Amino acid sequence: MDDFLDNSAFNRWRELLEENNYGKRGRPYKIPGIVILYLAELREIRGIPFKQLQSELHKLSREFGFPEISFTSIYRRIRKITPGIMNDSSGVLAAIDSSEFKIILRGDYLGSKWHRKRKG
Repeated sequence: MDDFLDNSAFNRWRELLEENNYGKRGRPYKIPGIVILYLAELREIRGIPFKQLQSELHKLSREFGFPEISFTSIYRRIRKITPGIMNDSSGVLAAIDSSEFKIILRGDYLGSKWHRKRKG
């Protein structure tokens, strides 16, 4: 797990937490953003469910001394992360069809077999 995060960030978690909470309105965060990013990367790489992420946070909190949060808070914080998109000017990377047109004609085999017309 230490492959993609340096443990020194966990050792200075109080400073990072103060930076995260600076200028924040509402209830302050209990866990710094770097820990949430670590949990998000664990979830992305290994496909770990949020309940298991909570137990992973429990292990980290025993080792480094920061408070625990529930798996719903972990879920909300991970969902707030905006992914960074690398700007590649070499061309189109993906095409998205959001027009709701069907790309394939589903069910036409049964319609032709039983000589039925589609109703929709």
